This record gives sequence, structure tokens and C-alpha cells, in this order.
Amino acid sequence: MQVNIILSLLAIVSLATLSHGQFFASCPDVKVQKIEPTKFLGTWYQIAKVESFATLPERNGVCSRAVYTVSDEHPGRIALNNSQRITDPVDGKSKFVLGEAYPEDPSEPGKLTVKINTGLFTATAPLWVLSTDYSQYAMVYTCVKYFHLYRFQTPYILSRTPVLDQKVLSEVIRRYEDIGIDKNTFSYMRQKDCKYDV
Repeated sequence: MQVNIILSLLAIVSLATLSHGQFFASCPDVKVQKIEPTKFLGTWYQIAKVESFATLPERNGVCSRAVYTVSDEHPGRIALNNSQRITDPVDGKSKFVLGEAYPEDPSEPGKLTVKINTGLFTATAPLWVLSTDYSQYAMVYTCVKYFHLYRFQTPYILSRTPVLDQKVLSEVIRRYEDIGIDKNTFSYMRQKDCKYDV
């Protein structure tokens, strides 16, 4: 019995180490931009993210992008179509995730709640737009705390083009550092030689 408990604790600690999670930590009080949703629509390419347990389904992904449109089923909501290829930018298997995003509080349109249908169940998570200029970059952030015990946070850097201007990228990383995100924890998405599905 004690051996099983010890092994379970070791597994949790290992997961914490691998996923950039944190025990007994709260999600930070971050400033969110009051976005104009219609300007945020369109195609965004993932430039970088901090890996977490929540991003495990994205492992080995390349050419990741998101297309945001007005939802046909629920006017006022944003329809999400996230796609990537596995390993190879041309011949890799395509993976898609569909869902919707909407603000819980209309007075805070940058604090989005995302609902994604996994096929087995519907997953819900916050997706906050910390900053965007709509035409070049977006700082998108999610933070979830499980059982009041363990926190996963995932900052994303998005771009309107597959390559983000280096000066803009450096400024975005600096802003993330201002809220405690270590620049060395970012992993960069391959966007070179990609064959994007329409």
C-alpha cells in the first residue's frame, strides 16, 4: 500500500517536472486586453508555446494554425478550427480540433472560454487574449488549476503570418517575462515548408 502511494506521488512529481506545472500555485492575475472580436477573426499561426499537460495532444505537431470565424450555430460566438500536421510539414497526418469560444462576461471580451469536442467528451478551458495588434501578433494565455492543488499554464505566441518579425517576437517574449514566464521555457513551432489544409 505504501509503495503504491510513493509510486503515485513520484509519478505526479515527474508529470509536474515534464509539464511545467506547479503545485499549490494559483493562476496569476494577468491583464487582459479588451479585444474587438471581429478584428480577432481570421487565421493565426502558432509561433511558440510553453508545453504543459494540456498541450500533450499537440505533441510532435508542426505547421499549427488556428482559423477563427463567426459561429454558424451560435451567433455571437467564435468558431475554432485548429489544425496541425504530425512530424512532417507536407506528408504528416493532419489533425483538427473544432470548437467554440465566447466571453463569459460580455464586458470582458478578451477573457474567452473555449469549448472543444474531443469526440469522447467536451473540454472547457479559459483562453485569454493578453495583447494583440490584430495585424501581426497575439499573446494568448490559458491557466487551469486542478483540484485546488496543481496548476497548468500555457502561454502562446500567435502570428498572422508563418514567420513573426523578430523585433515583435522579442517584445512579446519580454512582456511574457514581465508576468513571470521564463523565456527559456518556450518551444517554437515549425512553420517552414508547410502544406496547410484549406
